[in-house]
Amino acid sequence: MASSDEAQSAGEKLARSRRSFISKKAARFTESVIREMTRLAQRHQAVNLAQGFPDFPAPTALKEAAKRAIDADKNQYAITWGAKAFRDALAKKHERVSGIAIDPERELTVCCGSTEAMIAALLATVDPGEEVIVFEYPDVGITDDVEFTRYLIEKIGVAVVPASSFYRTGDSEAKKRIRFCYPKRDETLLEAGRRLQALAKA
Repeated sequence: MASSDEAQSAGEKLARSRRSFISKKAARFTESVIREMTRLAQRHQAVNLAQGFPDFPAPTALKEAAKRAIDADKNQYAITWGAKAFRDALAKKHERVSGIAIDPERELTVCCGSTEAMIAALLATVDPGEEVIVFEYPDVGITDDVEFTRYLIEKIGVAVVPASSFYRTGDSEAKKRIRFCYPKRDETLLEAGRRLQALAKA
């Protein structure tokens, strides 16, 4: 029977061998800061605008259409920028709501979530060295966006995302931004707005 020291040594060797299969780049990845903000929001009962969690049920028509698509074996990959019928429908709704016509073949792309949409839009429109105008948070004596998001959750009761989590380390300008996610009921957004008004008094 192996001694406890031998067992520990074997365990350490196994752990090292498992780590060796992970690239150095992958080893640097940490858990998404969005999930941390969500945990803090739950702990402090904050309105969570940090993560794209809808707080309303999916429309019945959408669920029924998804069921019909499954039954019809519509289960193949869509083209990279989105299925044509879907893009056509989005373009028609955009024109109906905004009054602005867009070309679904050249001016519309369907993305898997807001993060992909954001980076796709930036890569498509901004060259290195160009400036992007963004909203900044008010001066409450905090200069770091991660610290500011924690302040919002704990003191104001609204969870948001620190934008520096989407930018390279060392980008000081990124630490001046925050990001909101809005898939919420009107009542939830109104409550978030009411709480955020407290910043004007800070």
